[in-house]
Amino acid sequence: EFRCFCSRAFLIAFGVLLLGCGRGAQEQQREDEKQATGLAPSSDDPQPTPIDSQSRSSRDKQADANVAESFTIARNGDLVLLPVSLDGTEYLFMLDTGATLHTFDLSLRQYLGDPVRTGTGRTGAADIAVQAFNPPIARIGKLELGKDELVTCADLTMLRYATGKEIYGVLGVPFLKRHVVQIDWDHGTLSVFTAGTPPDAEWGEAFPITFDELGTPVLEASLGEDVPSRFLIDVGVNTTGTLTGDLFNRLVDRKLLKITGDRLVATAGGNVRQFTGRLDELQNGQFRHRHLIFGQGRSSTLGLAYLSRYRVTFDFRNAMVYLKKADGYSRIDHEDMSGLRLMRAKGETIVYSVDEGSPAYVAGIRDRDTIVRIAGKPALEYELADIRRLLRSGDG
Repeated sequence: EFRCFCSRAFLIAFGVLLLGCGRGAQEQQREDEKQATGLAPSSDDPQPTPIDSQSRSSRDKQADANVAESFTIARNGDLVLLPVSLDGTEYLFMLDTGATLHTFDLSLRQYLGDPVRTGTGRTGAADIAVQAFNPPIARIGKLELGKDELVTCADLTMLRYATGKEIYGVLGVPFLKRHVVQIDWDHGTLSVFTAGTPPDAEWGEAFPITFDELGTPVLEASLGEDVPSRFLIDVGVNTTGTLTGDLFNRLVDRKLLKITGDRLVATAGGNVRQFTGRLDELQNGQFRHRHLIFGQGRSSTLGLAYLSRYRVTFDFRNAMVYLKKADGYSRIDHEDMSGLRLMRAKGETIVYSVDEGSPAYVAGIRDRDTIVRIAGKPALEYELADIRRLLRSGDG
């Protein structure tokens, strides 16, 4: 059994994509609607293109004796995207600590041989069948993809639509188990340290981790009033995190979590509606946060919106994670209460769906509308992640 990439809250192909938040929205967007509106993957969709210069390895940075490779990444806790070279062409791959296999887009299938294993992939909604392949010859910057790191293959078209990024693969836990990796969202850098690099006091507070039965990293934290919990560390999640349904409900009953709304997520196993709520307290070592927003899920997770409050150093080989406060440590969690779920497809910013009765619906926005301008600027001048940040507000 495998845990598929972004299996808690980010993409459609094998995992979960947070499309948007609202108040009491109904299930929408069946597959036949996607076909009718031209959003479903088709043979006419663009083929992979080389990545742009901003995503290339940051080799112009000052050399460090302990750094084997470094990369420029997005700030603000956005997805971690890295360049992977195949047959002389570079493609964007997303880093995901919630994936126990690497994933290649179907358009890269020619680089893979015959399947060597079959199994079950666990996603945020349901389990699905998965084929695993031996890895192709590939490089992440100057680093080689491990020869024993199995990969799977999936159609990532919807991931590209949902993020507005030309993502053609996912790098999972096997990559991180071979390296010490530090992610600094404040400075927009990811550093890969050489093998055997000793811990540094500058890395911050050390936390031991374990790995669950599927090989996903797990960190323990307290949820207030002596409520311990185990969280999967998942940088493939674009939210603060999730809580299992039972834990979510117990915290509500004990008045340690206040329901604020709901949100629709799309998974390979189908669309899932999750309640969301503000958690009274989450504490890990010396670090304490109040009123973070968590959704319901199949597993309890800590995602990008939590992890990016720190500079994070993953030392999976020695089962340790190091956290040091970053600029966003004390930022307030906000939900997108607009009711909009946006995608970027074929050079347009499209309303995938809008919740009936939401502020966006009242303003006259409807499913499949195209967003042309935002605050007087062309919509395409904004990253999708930035548009979603603009739509966040207080609960209501």
